Amino acid sequence: FDRAMRLLRELQGNGHQGDPRSFHYRLSEVVRDFLSRSFGASGLSETSEELLEELIGMGVEAGRLDQARSLLSALDRVKFGPDEVDGAVCSTSLEGSFTLVEETGARSALSRPREEQP
Repeated sequence: FDRAMRLLRELQGNGHQGDPRSFHYRLSEVVRDFLSRSFGASGLSETSEELLEELIGMGVEAGRLDQARSLLSALDRVKFGPDEVDGAVCSTSLEGSFTLVEETGARSALSRPREEQP
């Protein structure tokens, strides 16, 4: 969680000047790495659809899967699509990435067993 948040903040701080596709590639790497680490999936070596199928097989909750599917699809459309991308799309993608990481990180922190106090 902390690593993903740090990387997203770095991307936010650097802005999306330059090539929006490169920005989306980097966002996708951060999100895929986060999902992989959070759920123990392969992530970076798979397509988005393969990663989602792996998460389904691991029993990740439907709401989280829908959120991940929506974000990864949006990132892939920019990465591989023919259309020009403007700054608003980059901002929306960054915001969606923050939301997924924050909500997934908060959810997994709540589900972890608390250590017993001495």
